[in-house]
Amino acid sequence: MSQLGAPRRKSSRAISTAGVAAGSRHWWTGQSKWLYLLPAVVLLVGVVIYPLIYMLRGTLFQWQAGTFGQFLGVKLWVELIPGEALRIALLNSIFLAIGTVVCQLLFGLILALFLNEALGFVRPLLRGMLLIPIFIAPVIVGLTWRIIFNAQYGVFAWIIGHRGFSPIAQDNLALYAVMLSEIWQWTPFVFVILLAALQSVPIESLEAAIVDGASYRARLRYVILPHILPAIIIALLLRSMEAFKIFDTIWVLTHGGPGRATEDMTYLIYRTGIWVSDVSTAATYSWVLVIILTALATFFLRYAYRERR
Repeated sequence: MSQLGAPRRKSSRAISTAGVAAGSRHWWTGQSKWLYLLPAVVLLVGVVIYPLIYMLRGTLFQWQAGTFGQFLGVKLWVELIPGEALRIALLNSIFLAIGTVVCQLLFGLILALFLNEALGFVRPLLRGMLLIPIFIAPVIVGLTWRIIFNAQYGVFAWIIGHRGFSPIAQDNLALYAVMLSEIWQWTPFVFVILLAALQSVPIESLEAAIVDGASYRARLRYVILPHILPAIIIALLLRSMEAFKIFDTIWVLTHGGPGRATEDMTYLIYRTGIWVSDVSTAATYSWVLVIILTALATFFLRYAYRERR
């Protein structure tokens, strides 16, 4: 009897071991997706979340010699938000963002509509030429436009026939010069997004509109634009957030001047934190910019989600 019972106990132990192994595989199958996300989560926490928390702490303390000193509470927020420096930088940032993004969207849409209709070798040739500005470093773009706007030997002074005149030296024109350089460099980025969206418009819808006698303006308004609206929203979101963070071009082209005529939020943070060495104030300005960009992204994403539904 003992010899007959041994194989049964062995087989039952093997079955239980197999059940545990199957359960472990099932658990791994269900939980492995979170482990795959772990590197991205660690990177996000280390590169984004922790610096934001550390910077928020910097707004509540007096930064001294690389360490947190006296506790200030919300004193910096109360003093700086109504301040003139923040007001000027914020207005310049808003003006730059609206002006550059609207022009980039308008010119990018016109170029995309034109190249979407172009045939033969013209389309790839022009598309390649238009993409060149994107691959140029913003510092080089700033230097290029600084030479163009040079008062003595610049092309701009030669075109208007007024040697000795430079828009980057004028309080009321310097911001437009920065805007022009940004439009020149980043319009191709919007153009690429919209061209890809245009090429995905169903040909059946366009043909049906043509058969119904719809003009090009009607097809653009009722067929093309509604279809590419998600791409327009994405382009607006990306370019709006970048327009609030312009630094390289301003630093090379105008150094924030004349006076504070071209000082935006990013340049104000740089000047306060690096030149003045007031890290607590710079951290407060940085958090104001974070709040603005978060609100902007939330607005565009909610609108895109509503349109998708």
